[in-house]
Formats: sequence, structure tokens, C-alpha cells
Amino acid sequence: MKIDKLFLIGFAIYLTLMGNLQAASFNCQKAGNFIEHTICNDKKLSKLDDDLALSYKNAMKSTKNKELLKQQQFAWIEERNICKTVECLQNSYSKRISQLSSSSNSIVGNYHLHNASITINQDLSFSYDNFVVYGDIDEGKVAICLIEGKFTKVNKLFIWQDEEDYPDEYEKCRLEVTQIDSNSINLSTKESNCYHHSYCGMKAFMEDGIFRK
Repeated sequence: MKIDKLFLIGFAIYLTLMGNLQAASFNCQKAGNFIEHTICNDKKLSKLDDDLALSYKNAMKSTKNKELLKQQQFAWIEERNICKTVECLQNSYSKRISQLSSSSNSIVGNYHLHNASITINQDLSFSYDNFVVYGDIDEGKVAICLIEGKFTKVNKLFIWQDEEDYPDEYEKCRLEVTQIDSNSINLSTKESNCYHHSYCGMKAFMEDGIFRK
């Protein structure tokens, strides 16, 4: 049976278009504006749209403030819709994916273990405290460890070390934190020197272990 060459060419073009239409995170057959049509007709944008949908889904799973994340996403969509070029859209998508990925893997939060707590901020500054009750609270029989500083990230390890100069490096108070998952961290004090300086009062101690939000 003889098949029309023009038919084959047309069919190949149709398949290509359909492939693009199915690549985005929404139904391209219902695309109704410049943004949607541009996404559907550009393979890189279609892939970025898929990647963003996945990043947003993962971020929603890990965040405790889902309403805030929704508001941020709506704000981003409004900003994205200002774009008039493919390059602008690609940059907007890439930036948002990076933000969402950072958010879902963020160590930021307030963590607790027994009476100890540590708050880690976006810039990696932190505040650690542990209250130790050793008698009647009304009589002031409470001791505390308190450290405020800023972590430095080295690969997957977050490190803070006393900036004071000591003859022996091992005399320094040092904290190390590793992230277990989006809701828990492991904190350890190295060399136990935090007790010997001004960070802990008498009868107070540093609480090591797994802290959870």
C-alpha cells in the first residue's frame, strides 16, 4: 500500500507537537495564554515546569506552614506572569526550583531534646540553651547553658567553634550538627570544653543527641 509522503511528514510533526503538549505539568491542550502556550512549545520550559511541580510537592510534604508556602507560590506565579520572553520564564522557573529545593532541605527551625532547645535561622545563626533544675525552682536552683553563634556549613556538617584564642585547640567549645531529615538533627559537643568556659553555669550541662522540631 502506498503511503502519502506528505501524510508521514504531517504525522511526524503531529507526534512531536503532542510530545511537547504532554511534557508540561498541566494539560497543554487547554493552554489559554502566552505563558501556557510558551511552556508547551518549549521543551526546556516544559521540563522546568515538571521539575517545579515536583519540587513544590516535596516542599509541601516537608513544611509545617503549608499556607505560607501556598501564598509564596501564588506570589511567584504573579511574578512569573510578567515575563514576555522564553529566557525570562526559564530564569524565573530555575530560581523558584532552587528556592523550593532549599526550603525542603532547610535546617532552619526550632528543635528540642528534653529541656534543651536550639533555634537555627536562615543565615545559620543559632541560639542554644539547656535549663537544668537541681532543686527548688522558687529558690533559684536552676542552671543554664547558653550559646549563641553562627554555624559554618562544611559539606553536610554544620560547625560552630569558640572564637577565643586558646593555647590548645582542643580547649575550644565546639558544636557539630548534622541534619537527619526535615524534622530532626543530631547535635554533638566536641571535646566537652563548653563546660569549662562561660557557656554553662555550675551544675548545668550540654545536652547532646537527636533534637526534633
